[in-house]
Amino acid sequence: MASFNYPAAFVKRYIDSGRYPLNLANMMPNTSPESLELQNKKFDEVSKQLFVSTESHVDVPWRDLATSSGEDLRKRNIHDSDKLVDMMGFDIDDCTKAITSVQHDPQCRFIYLSGESSRSALNITRTMFTRILTFHQVMPAYLEFVMAFGRQDEPKDLRFSSFKKQVSLAPSARLSEIQALGRSGQQYQLCYNLKHIDIEENGEFSTIRQAAIHHQFDVVNGKSLWIVTAGRPSLQERFKSLTGKNANPQNKSFGCPIECLQSSLAVHYMFCSWSMENWRWYIKSLENTLEEATGLTVYGPRGTGEYHQSYQPGDLQALQRHEDMVHEAIAALEANQRIIGSLSEFYANLKHNKGFPLRNNGAEYIDIFTDQAEGYLSDIDHLVQRACTLLKITSGRKELVIQHFQSQSTESMERMSSNMEREAILVRIVTIVTLIYLPATFVSTFFSTDVIKYQNQQSDFGSFSYIAMVRWLQVALPLTALTLLLAWLWNRWAKLQLCYKDGAWRRSIWPFRRREASNILPLYNEKRAGH
Repeated sequence: MASFNYPAAFVKRYIDSGRYPLNLANMMPNTSPESLELQNKKFDEVSKQLFVSTESHVDVPWRDLATSSGEDLRKRNIHDSDKLVDMMGFDIDDCTKAITSVQHDPQCRFIYLSGESSRSALNITRTMFTRILTFHQVMPAYLEFVMAFGRQDEPKDLRFSSFKKQVSLAPSARLSEIQALGRSGQQYQLCYNLKHIDIEENGEFSTIRQAAIHHQFDVVNGKSLWIVTAGRPSLQERFKSLTGKNANPQNKSFGCPIECLQSSLAVHYMFCSWSMENWRWYIKSLENTLEEATGLTVYGPRGTGEYHQSYQPGDLQALQRHEDMVHEAIAALEANQRIIGSLSEFYANLKHNKGFPLRNNGAEYIDIFTDQAEGYLSDIDHLVQRACTLLKITSGRKELVIQHFQSQSTESMERMSSNMEREAILVRIVTIVTLIYLPATFVSTFFSTDVIKYQNQQSDFGSFSYIAMVRWLQVALPLTALTLLLAWLWNRWAKLQLCYKDGAWRRSIWPFRRREASNILPLYNEKRAGH
């Protein structure tokens, strides 16, 4: 081991790569074992959803630029552990613990982790993932960003946003030098994530997606590392274009540390540009959708007899979903704004760091990058203001739809009440007619029986009986009056019962207003007793 100038601690951590991030407990400054334990526990919980279980599903695009063997580009898609070892140029035999493969790190390495979709498992096993992170001494904070991905029905951690850094420039904070890999130990590491909205092939906007980015830069040798985790291969294609044959030479120059710094800033700029795309058109589509759905709410007629739009509970659900989408867009834009601002601030402070050897020669390129970042921050600010305006309009339109919906309910109740009133009038008319004819019908029926007979039954012709008519009137008229009186008394009693329930029965009997006890004047003796 010593013959290859590998620190024993590095070799031990690589052997224990399956325990990542616990195997880096004594390497990273300002990292407590307790926090690593909690992080490892959460990592164990999500691993089944985060990674594929077998190497038959592994597919990791890997690109090395300016390799130690003199190649400008070395690329390969990793499908198993053997190819991974070959691309890293390093391995340790499990039995003899001897280092079996050695080569320097390239000047720029790009590793892309993705899945079949943004909601599927990453196409890498946990063993290969932890081996990559251990070999490159990636700060454990990157796990927080990667754990937002994996197999899931809906994006569950889309609102997570953070910017992490680890600067190992001061003598007390430097990592161990590994000469065999060309690592000086003087470096900085960055972890951040950015949100993006994409346009699908059918012209519709996708859901909001994110990418988790890890970057290392060796300030002495100019070596840089990029590990990007995303749901789609779009960023991989952009990195190919940035460093391909037809790319700007300044973006793929690695002849000296200054050129390497300039190239790394170009990659940061590419990520920032990716996070800014399509947001303007996405907000515009939300504005158009709102206008189409609620235009008649504001401008449509609401007069009596005029045609107007009718609203259903589903319309309120659609407006609430639209409002949620605006909220999500604002949250994503503000998250990007914070990340780009933190990235710009980091490099602005870096050129004033006395431990940064490129602070003088690299200040020009850092200033260019920070100026570009400021332009993006200004654009995001305008987009956020526009989205906030849309949010206020959406909220106002939703309240107006609620009022229209309540108005529709009131109108429906009024129509029902009017119909019930008409039906009640008809029922009352039928009841009155029935009450009038009921006694006469009863008397006629009674007199038609054999109980009383006034007609001459032996005559062939009918004859009028005056006394029968008198008797019929004498019985029918009083009985009709009695029936109506009883019906009125019953109705009056029912009203009194309703008044008694709400405490208004006294008012129905005594219509004059009564004074309350507090308003009654006291007697003279009571007044004197009070003194």
